[in-house]
Amino acid sequence: MPKMEHLSGIGKGIVVIIVLFLIMSVIFSTILRFSSIAEQSLQWILTGIACIIFFIGGWIASRKTKEKGFITGVITALGAILLFIVYQFLGYDTSVGSTQALLFLGFILSASIGGVIGVNVGE
Repeated sequence: MPKMEHLSGIGKGIVVIIVLFLIMSVIFSTILRFSSIAEQSLQWILTGIACIIFFIGGWIASRKTKEKGFITGVITALGAILLFIVYQFLGYDTSVGSTQALLFLGFILSASIGGVIGVNVGE
């Protein structure tokens, strides 16, 4: 059975991911609304920022748990991705496509790397 510190750390990592995504969403929707920039031109920038956000979430989760950084990062990413999938399915009635599944795998990898670094970087 997982320790309470693990669940608390993973929960904090998921909350950080969601909050950072909300902030990113507001910033970039404002940019797209009030400028002539097309959404397609920002696609790779947004994907990179999303990977950084998952990295930060995995890093924070593993800093709170102080052990098993890889697993903590993966579980944190899976928790956030599960919330995104549920929101997408219930809100937009769509399922996960192959491109989106590859993005999710990249996010899991990014969060796991963040988890490994978060555990191994000393205080």
